[in-house]
Amino acid sequence: MSGLIERPEFSFTPPEALEGLTPQTLLDLEDILYKWGQVYVDTQERRFDLQDTGLGFPLYLSGSAMPDSRSMFITKSSVPDHGLHIFDVESNDKEESDQIFWDKDLTVEEAKRSIQVIDAKGLQRGLVDLSTGERIPLSAEEAYIWKSEPPYYRVSEVFSNRGSAFMVFPGQDPNEILTHFDHPEELVIQEVPDGGAVIVKRSDIVYLKKREEIVLEILKDRDLDLDDPKSVDEILAIRDEVNRRLQESE
Repeated sequence: MSGLIERPEFSFTPPEALEGLTPQTLLDLEDILYKWGQVYVDTQERRFDLQDTGLGFPLYLSGSAMPDSRSMFITKSSVPDHGLHIFDVESNDKEESDQIFWDKDLTVEEAKRSIQVIDAKGLQRGLVDLSTGERIPLSAEEAYIWKSEPPYYRVSEVFSNRGSAFMVFPGQDPNEILTHFDHPEELVIQEVPDGGAVIVKRSDIVYLKKREEIVLEILKDRDLDLDDPKSVDEILAIRDEVNRRLQESE
């Protein structure tokens, strides 16, 4: 099924760990988000999630509700355990690039299988044009949520793992996002270099600082730069070493 979005041509260079990722897969994920996701008008965010994929994991898609943005989070959980691959998407009609935030625990093949499952469910709901194979957008009544019922996020669930971070898109107001947590007083906003911000638990700040210091120490020991491309094996080895040193430091 194509489900292509009629937008200008774009290009991207995926990380080594996402070898085999094609423009078609990104377009399908974007098409699902923009046609079957729900828009939260108060936070200017679009979200799609499917808990029951039948594949042993859920799929979460989210992005800005602004029509000219194709930045997108593609994850297996609301807060990825092992971080994100981040890469730029260049569009011919825009000077500024958008970014894809891809869960490091999600493989390209898992994403493709998820698309097949989602399309099958859409077909059952009558959301696929049988003559063209294109996805049919949700009605406005289904697609738009004018005000999220607080609390939309529960601190105990989103930050169940120590050191978790909740990503906020560039252009979104992190202070507004905070109002959708059940205990915003337990959280703090931190800016990130690529724009946007993350929300973390106030009680995790010392732990996060220590983890960052250890990551930099390990990269220095291995003569690696933070932005250097790394294989899956390297990423997993660094993660295990970080966890070991964190445990030893406590």
